[in-house]
Amino acid sequence: MSKKMHLATILLNGPTNHAVGQWRMRGSFAGYNNKYTTFEYWQDIARTHERGKFDIVFFADTLAGFQDYGGSIDATAKFAAQYPVHDPVPVVSAMAAATTRLGLGMTMSTTYFKPYHVARLFSTLDHLTRGRIGWNIVTSFNTAEAANFGVSEMIPHDKRYDMGDEYVEVCRKLWNSWEPDAVVWDKESGMFADPAKVHTIDHVGEYYSVRGPSQVTHSPQGEPVLIQAGQSDRGLAFGTRHADVLFAIQQNVDVMKRMRQDITERVERHGRDPEKVKVLWGVMPIVARTDEQAQEIEAELYRCVPPEGGLAMVSGHFGMDLSKIDLDSFVEPRKIEGLDGLLEMFSEDRIGRKITFAEMAKIYASGIGMKVVGSAETVADRLEEMFHAAGDGFMLVTTYMPGCLNDFVDLVVPILQKRGLFRNDYTADTLRGHLLDE
Repeated sequence: MSKKMHLATILLNGPTNHAVGQWRMRGSFAGYNNKYTTFEYWQDIARTHERGKFDIVFFADTLAGFQDYGGSIDATAKFAAQYPVHDPVPVVSAMAAATTRLGLGMTMSTTYFKPYHVARLFSTLDHLTRGRIGWNIVTSFNTAEAANFGVSEMIPHDKRYDMGDEYVEVCRKLWNSWEPDAVVWDKESGMFADPAKVHTIDHVGEYYSVRGPSQVTHSPQGEPVLIQAGQSDRGLAFGTRHADVLFAIQQNVDVMKRMRQDITERVERHGRDPEKVKVLWGVMPIVARTDEQAQEIEAELYRCVPPEGGLAMVSGHFGMDLSKIDLDSFVEPRKIEGLDGLLEMFSEDRIGRKITFAEMAKIYASGIGMKVVGSAETVADRLEEMFHAAGDGFMLVTTYMPGCLNDFVDLVVPILQKRGLFRNDYTADTLRGHLLDE
C-alpha cells in the first residue's frame, strides 16, 4: 500500500491564529455573528475537519498577551495580535462531542503546570474522546507568561528542556501506573480494581518528586500522541527523544530535505525507529477556484495586517522591542532565546532578497509556514511535490475561518484522494491508529 499523506490544522481559540489581520478578512466568522466563542462555531469546525478526513486539529495556546513592543500590551490588544486567547480545554471537549474519528490536540506548558495535573488531564480527555487526544508539548518562552505565573525571571532555554525531559518521564510513569487490565468491575465480590495492578511511581528526580499513582485509569491510547515543534538544537533533541509527531516550519523544499535528514539521524541516536516519528510541515494554503482569485485572497491577507500589530507580534515572538529598532534596517539572523533558527527564515523574502524589519513584520504577521497559493490543482501539485520530497504530511495554517477550511476540504482534498495521496476514509478509531498507523 502506498504511503498516505497526513493532514493537521493548527488553530488558536481567539480572533486570530497566526495571521494578525485575518479577523478583518471578508468571510471571517461568516454565519457566526463574528463569534469564535460558541460551541456551535467550534463544533462546526470539527465536523468539517472530520468530513475532510483530517488526522487532527490542534490548538496552539498562549498564557499572556505580548508586552514587548513599547513595553505594554496596547498594540497587542488593539490589533488582536494573537490575543485574546481563550482556554482550549473546554473547546476540545465540545469538538470531541461532535465527532467520532477526528484527532484533537492542545498545547500545555511543562513550565507552568505540574506533571501530575497534566497527566491526569490528558488521560481524562483520552477516555472522553475514546482515544483521540494529543498533547503539543511546549516549554514556553514568553516573559509575560512568566509574570502571570509569579515567576520573576524566565528559566533559561536549555534548562527548560532539561526539566521537560524529566517532566515527560514522570507523565509516562503516571500513565502506566494503572495496568490496562487493573479494573475488574466485579459487582458480586465488590472489587472494582485489582490493587496489585495499581502502582505508585515514587519518582524522585532533579526537578520533580511525585508519588503516584494516577487518579485516572489506563486510557484507550495508554498515553496521548505527543507532539512537539521546537526548532532549536535543544528543542530538536527533546522532540526526537519524546515526540510521536514533529511540526516543523521551513520555506523551501531543499531545506526541508536537510532538516528531515537531521531529524532522522537524531531519532536513530535515541534508539527509536524513524518510521514511527512523523514530520508534518507548516503550510498556509490559500486556495480558490482560479490562481488569480487565490492571489487576490493573499493580497487581502497582507492588506489586513496592521503594521503596528505585526510589530507587536514579532516583538513578542522574538523578545525584542521593535519600537526601538530602525524599521528600515535589514534583518540579520541572530540568536533568539527560545526561537533559535526561526528569525533566520524571515531575514529574506521568498525570492532571496534581504528585507527590512518593517517588511519582515508584515510578512511574519501574515502567517507562518510556506504559503501555497493557487487553484485547487495548483495547491495539490505543490503539496504532492513537498510530500514526496521531505515529509509525512502537513500542518495547515488558516487564513479566514471557516471559509478557508471549507475551500480546502471541498476543493483540494478530493484531488489528493483521487491521486491516491490521501485517505478516502478513516481506517482506525484512535488518533494513534490513523496518524501513527498503530
